[in-house]
Amino acid sequence: MDDLFSLALAARCQWVLATCLDPELTGDKRDIDRYGIAMERAEDLAREAAQAFPDEPCPPLLVDVPLLCDAFEHAMALVLADRAAAIDAAERDLARERERQCAEVSIANEDWEALRLPTPDRLTAKLLTGEPAEVCCHRLEYEEELDIVWFTSPYGVDGVLCSGAA
Repeated sequence: MDDLFSLALAARCQWVLATCLDPELTGDKRDIDRYGIAMERAEDLAREAAQAFPDEPCPPLLVDVPLLCDAFEHAMALVLADRAAAIDAAERDLARERERQCAEVSIANEDWEALRLPTPDRLTAKLLTGEPAEVCCHRLEYEEELDIVWFTSPYGVDGVLCSGAA
């Protein structure tokens, strides 16, 4: 089924079949399984219609059957919410990529002020005085005896920076 009308018609036909199999109408309790299967299939088809055509209103064939209309509208709302979430995620990714590119340009141009960072010379001078420094919520402290810089991340994780020369 390739179009909304066909899906809606199939859902409506399944609902009619289910209604005809309702044990309350047939008086036969053995119809309960077939009734449930047909009703579930009708709902599935209504949801499938919404998923395939989320930008369309509920079709007239479904609108007067609350069960089918609700299934259609709920599935449509889920599709639209997923679409909005995907757009938001893509926009966030794009913004992060722009920020990363700007940071790379600033680093290449040694524009530390644009990055809200101290210049390497200023940071080195401060650490060499024995005074700790804080950069982007990271605490840095130079230990002259070992010629290393201890750091603590904003999460409390400690680490060490060294030149690697022995």
